Amino acid sequence: MHQIREITFPNFAQKKMYRRHIHAEEVKEAVFTGKMEKKKKGDKILIRSQTLAGRYLLIVTVPIGKHEVMLVSVRDMNEREKSNYRNRMK
Repeated sequence: MHQIREITFPNFAQKKMYRRHIHAEEVKEAVFTGKMEKKKKGDKILIRSQTLAGRYLLIVTVPIGKHEVMLVSVRDMNEREKSNYRNRMK
């Protein structure tokens, strides 16, 4: 997996973000400045990360270029996911 340098936010993903009260800046912050765990699942890249404010996000993307991804979905991690993430990031 290549380093992500750019994220595209299509309309359908922006609608999900709006419903979940997640801002594009939070997604970018989690991907570009947070400790992240990336996992390839089929054609998707799952990213678990944390914003500087402490919000834990599960970000689903698909690659659309060598260093660019398109956001498919984003949501807050549940308690079990947060615990697993914290244990792996120690």
